[in-house]
Amino acid sequence: MAQFSHVLVSNHPIQIVPSKRDIIGNSPPSNGLRWSHFQWNRISAFFVGVVAMGLYFSMNSMVDASQIPSWGYEILAVIPIGLIWYGLSRSSWQEILKAIVGIAVGGMLGIYVF
Repeated sequence: MAQFSHVLVSNHPIQIVPSKRDIIGNSPPSNGLRWSHFQWNRISAFFVGVVAMGLYFSMNSMVDASQIPSWGYEILAVIPIGLIWYGLSRSSWQEILKAIVGIAVGGMLGIYVF
């Protein structure tokens, strides 16, 4: 049971509020599903990448292709790939970003060289 102590401040006793551990006690961890163990940033990156991929494929019907330069398609193509890749791998976002920038730069060089 939690014990309360009293502090005397200017002749008035003030009761100190017990901590959560004092109230609840030291209960053993549950064996159930822990939502904090899910990596929500990776899960959401995967789903955003899937939606972005769908938007990329349907972009030709929404926007006139002559309005977007060829390098624009290259940049727009790697964004959903990077999000899906981050959602499915255990690599850090910095590693994925470096790889995706490399893919985009290589693709743009390929467009201008060939």
